[in-house]
Amino acid sequence: KSADGIMQVLGPRYWNLAIDEVRNRNTCPLCKERRTDGAHLLGDFINEAMSIIRERRPDAEITGWADMLDPTHSGTGEFADTWKLVPKDFIPLCWNHGTRDKALRFFADKGFCVMGSVCNDGRDDAKFIAAWIDSLAPLGRKSKGLVFTTWTSDYDFLEDVAK
Repeated sequence: KSADGIMQVLGPRYWNLAIDEVRNRNTCPLCKERRTDGAHLLGDFINEAMSIIRERRPDAEITGWADMLDPTHSGTGEFADTWKLVPKDFIPLCWNHGTRDKALRFFADKGFCVMGSVCNDGRDDAKFIAAWIDSLAPLGRKSKGLVFTTWTSDYDFLEDVAK
């Protein structure tokens, strides 16, 4: 129903799955019945969401926060190897500035196109943005670019990201 409504109102080509910091799992009866781990629950969710979106928009480009798929971030332990369970046309959206080089390279080497998420909240210059651009540049065609993110409604650097 959500995908139908989004298509009806916006008809977007680009979709983002809000799958960051997924920690609460296997608490409802349906999940418990599956008797599986977090990696497979998340992988199945991503595959199902992509299928639902593609039924409505076959040319959709689908991104999602990468942290739970990223072994340099939160994709460890129960979530190790989650990245193996998602289609290669899923676009991991890396947001951890501290591990960006390793994370971007990891996904590109595994066959994914990647994006970086620039969140400049609380910073007073554009050097942070330049660091992401420098990290994405060597990836060539595996880089889909940057997305601007703000959690504090700080749009001072939006134009810098757009450039």
